[in-house]
Amino acid sequence: MASRAQRGYLLYNWRRFWREAAGWKARWGAGRVVAIVDGDLVDDNSHSKVQLITLNRSIIVGEAARVLRPLAELADQVLIVRGTEAHTGGSGELEELVAVRIGATPDPLTELCSSWYLLVEIDGVLFDIAHHPPTSGYRPWTRAAASARAGAILRAQYLEEGARVPDVAIRAHVHYYQPGPPDPKPQYVSCPPWQLCTAFGHRIGAGGRIEPVGGLLFLCKGGELLQYKALRYPAKKARPWRM
Repeated sequence: MASRAQRGYLLYNWRRFWREAAGWKARWGAGRVVAIVDGDLVDDNSHSKVQLITLNRSIIVGEAARVLRPLAELADQVLIVRGTEAHTGGSGELEELVAVRIGATPDPLTELCSSWYLLVEIDGVLFDIAHHPPTSGYRPWTRAAASARAGAILRAQYLEEGARVPDVAIRAHVHYYQPGPPDPKPQYVSCPPWQLCTAFGHRIGAGGRIEPVGGLLFLCKGGELLQYKALRYPAKKARPWRM
């Protein structure tokens, strides 16, 4: 069963995000919504299963599809990026099953409904999206530099190949939000998480702060990125014990 914190904080703000996304669409008159889930959509943790809601893989897939209902109702297309195999099964097996269940748009090359890597042009704006970043920084003073490095790494790769440098690059996995500099391209963004701290997080000393969950909104039109907004929802800090 989902915990009180999962229901009252994670699920509540997940629904809130999609209500705000719908309002954003109405306000800007956006004609088409493309929703992208950037990996670790479900969890069948191969390291420890103590904190999982269920071990039944069919229920994991079914519940994930149910949680994704607000996304599927708002979006004209849904794209699923695969995350870490330790959480989602070999080659993202569970994510593929969820993607099929919700009718995610298939990759035109593989015909699968989920992808390790997504290069997609939306109304002329080119996005490079994957779950794992090429570099990261976990200290407050290294996060911004890590995002700048990641953007530079991707830019160099595209230039070496003689290919168009993407306008935006998005990565997840590190469980913190950090945008890189907008110029030169790509605008690199490490996206917010949708998870509370686990036992592993406490083991590495990350349990003292709850990273705000949230998602990213991009308004694209005629080849231009007109607006970019991060919606983040901070959790209330626990009151100290008074002895």
